[in-house]
Amino acid sequence: MRLFRTIFFGVSMLALAGCATEQAATNEVIEDQLSGPEFRTVETDQGVVVMLVNPLLFEFDSDELTEESRSPIAYIARVLNTPGVISRQVHVNGYSDSVGSEEYNLKLSERRAEAVAKELVYNQVAAERVLFKSFGEANPIAPNVADDGTDNPEGRTLNRRVEIVILNP
Repeated sequence: MRLFRTIFFGVSMLALAGCATEQAATNEVIEDQLSGPEFRTVETDQGVVVMLVNPLLFEFDSDELTEESRSPIAYIARVLNTPGVISRQVHVNGYSDSVGSEEYNLKLSERRAEAVAKELVYNQVAAERVLFKSFGEANPIAPNVADDGTDNPEGRTLNRRVEIVILNP
């Protein structure tokens, strides 16, 4: 009986040690799977943030996904449904450029985040795993206006984005 307890204890400790390293391995696996030219990933305290490198998910003033964005989102959905990732929650964060009122941009970015969330669900990600939130024109990743005060269309394009955050377990 004592030998059984010793073996059971040893096996239990190995299993617990494996669970402790699962999070880091899973984040690494996610980043490896999304390391192609279409994606940029950043590991944060929350989890892995995934952004499309070609940020043209939406045309100006639209919440309709472009055709070019559907295939990369479908690929992200496949990664989200792989073992070790399928149990993780997903936050879809929507952003806009600075053209228009703050209130309008907040609503537009919400519709954009919802469009990406729906596309993930369409691609078999369980709806209860996916939450979406809007940030409007907050947290730009590029200047909306050039240093001389003129419009910066390239910067505004980059700011019309959605970030998919694959939360840590």
